[in-house]
Amino acid sequence: MRVIHAPEPELQILLRRVLRTALDQLPQHPMAFAYRNRTSIVECAHVHLRADTVIRLDIADFFTSVRERYVFEALMALTDDEWLPLGRPSRLAAHEMARLTTVTPDDSGAWLNRGTGTLTVDDRARPRSYPYKGQREGFLPQGAPTSGAISNLVMRPVDEAIFQVAEKLGLRYTRYSDDLYFSSRRRVLHHTVDALVSGVRPPLAELGLHLNAHKTRVARGGARRTVLGMLVDGHTLRLPREQHRNIELHLRGADRHGLEHHAESRGFDSVESLERHVSGLIGWAQHVEPMKGATYRSHWHRTRSRSSAAANPQVEHADPTVSVDDSARASIDRLLAQGHAFRQSKDYAEFIGFIGRFRGYSPFNAAMVRLQKPGSRFVATEQKWRTKYRRVIRPGGQPLVMLRPGGPYMVVYDVSDTEALPGSKPLPRHVTDPLAADSSLNSATVERLWKVTIDNAIRHGIRVTLVDNSPAHAGSARWSRLEGHVTRPGKKSGATPETYSLTHEIEVSRKLSAVDQYVTLVHELAHIYCGHLGTPDVALWPSRRGGVVRDEVEAESVAFIVMCRLDPQFTMGDYLLGYLSNSTEIPDGVSLQRMMQVASDIMQMGQRRLKAGEI
Repeated sequence: MRVIHAPEPELQILLRRVLRTALDQLPQHPMAFAYRNRTSIVECAHVHLRADTVIRLDIADFFTSVRERYVFEALMALTDDEWLPLGRPSRLAAHEMARLTTVTPDDSGAWLNRGTGTLTVDDRARPRSYPYKGQREGFLPQGAPTSGAISNLVMRPVDEAIFQVAEKLGLRYTRYSDDLYFSSRRRVLHHTVDALVSGVRPPLAELGLHLNAHKTRVARGGARRTVLGMLVDGHTLRLPREQHRNIELHLRGADRHGLEHHAESRGFDSVESLERHVSGLIGWAQHVEPMKGATYRSHWHRTRSRSSAAANPQVEHADPTVSVDDSARASIDRLLAQGHAFRQSKDYAEFIGFIGRFRGYSPFNAAMVRLQKPGSRFVATEQKWRTKYRRVIRPGGQPLVMLRPGGPYMVVYDVSDTEALPGSKPLPRHVTDPLAADSSLNSATVERLWKVTIDNAIRHGIRVTLVDNSPAHAGSARWSRLEGHVTRPGKKSGATPETYSLTHEIEVSRKLSAVDQYVTLVHELAHIYCGHLGTPDVALWPSRRGGVVRDEVEAESVAFIVMCRLDPQFTMGDYLLGYLSNSTEIPDGVSLQRMMQVASDIMQMGQRRLKAGEI
């Protein structure tokens, strides 16, 4: 049994305001993943990938053991810089905050009264003459919106102490609320586990906390190594087999017997209850394994559509959330995943090269043209061929479908499927030989691209820094370890700057040339926008954590496409070619749709200043 202390409605509103305006701004230890913005249990589990040994320790009675005095001390221990821009509180304000965010226990002789202990007067400790009888010292309530953030603040020095213990023992450490996880890619011996438990207990004891010995778990090779319900023994996170079987059971049952019969046989109150349940399971699967989850979601959508059509045969149903544009883009990914095209690395490299140099249309439309007519050079609508170039479509000319801005689609023809009308002028070079187009890349262009792209990246909380790395380490992208903000200058001189919560850090080597610095910036932005690091908000971009090879192929492909649009003579670097050996297939999970979208977005980011809600 667990006691939940739910605040009264007015207090609930006040506590949410305190959380939003104050507690969410305060620093927390980077290895504490619970109750924080822009983090999830997936990020926590990701730290432990490729684990040979996973150790889980549990803190007993976590919230009820965090006393009011520790909340007050944690608030007073914060420095002036950590309180900015809120301003440091007085002792009275810290005391009021501690009282506001804790709850008083029932009368118990085992619980200290407020005012017990010693009082320091003139540097001498004296016993208190008057304890506050009947006023028990409070603790963090389960059910209040502020308890999680307060617990992270109180636990910050403990997290740091445990982190140091784990590092000395060669272990990785994360904490998710009261669950402490440690892992190693090597076998952890018994005496190391004993040393870990012995090292963790003292810092916990300083806050009156202790471990629940009955929940200590050590999993080594041959056993299931999980963190927060996710398998971490491989290169990517996976759900346990029984969770996949549970989803597949519902998909097969609904396919075979229909939603109503399946809902009844599985004990659901209604079809709507079944749909919510299965949609939740699939949403969780998609969060952990994006490609597998997307397959489940597509299957579930088809099942629901068939069931709905069977119940209403006169009505044609379509998913209102799936546009023609989304369907077309998803079909490209399915084509790649099913092995019908570009499975071999050399074919993929040729395909990406075509998209990069086919500059007249967006990368995604270039991909559609390449799929339909591999030898295409320059395409335009029938009307444009007639009015601008005085050419008509040859008999038997192959129509090609492309997505129209604002939708849904348009039909175009390649130059090879046209013929000139009498009196037409020779075609310009960019039509007859698009790959011979002049480069638009010079030092002034690169400098402008760099500045405008960085300015637009700030909208998503991305900070870019030049560092003195060696040339061998061009750059990197990661989640920011700081809880802060990044500022974007106003559009005009004197305008109010725009402030965004800091989410990611990109580092680029100062020792690179200007062009290489920009290529590196595009590469690292592609890692972020392709979802390789996860996502702060699925409305911005999806979370697509995967293998290193897949991630590098996608990021470098995006960089190549973007650079080819600026310089047709740009060559595919050895870095990408190293992942695309002629003897191998491209890695599973590569998303053409996501790469094309990211390439288009990054190109727009380099053209002009974008508003906060654009792309």
